[in-house]
Amino acid sequence: HGDYFLLYTFLAAFAVCAVICRIGKEKPGKWEWFFGLLIGIPNFFCTKFMLAALNTVPAVVAYPTFSVSTMLLVTLVGIALFREKLNKHQWIALGIILISLALLNL
Repeated sequence: HGDYFLLYTFLAAFAVCAVICRIGKEKPGKWEWFFGLLIGIPNFFCTKFMLAALNTVPAVVAYPTFSVSTMLLVTLVGIALFREKLNKHQWIALGIILISLALLNL
């Protein structure tokens, strides 16, 4: 059932985007298609894994873990790929995030 949910969810998102483009008389180019797929594929798997996690882990643990882990991952990717610099307070915040993840999953 989860696969059908994902299929319908992604088809609905595609339909909404197609309608918006049609109303705005915009035609997506090859880069828009490329980046849409580039973002859509990991998004699909994130959603699929979240649904699978909800079968075994309580939602009060799964959702905060997913949200906080996403913030942590995006920050680390920004540091690694885009050479972003964090100040002392931001590093402390990352440490608190890691501690909260550890405590949440005890």
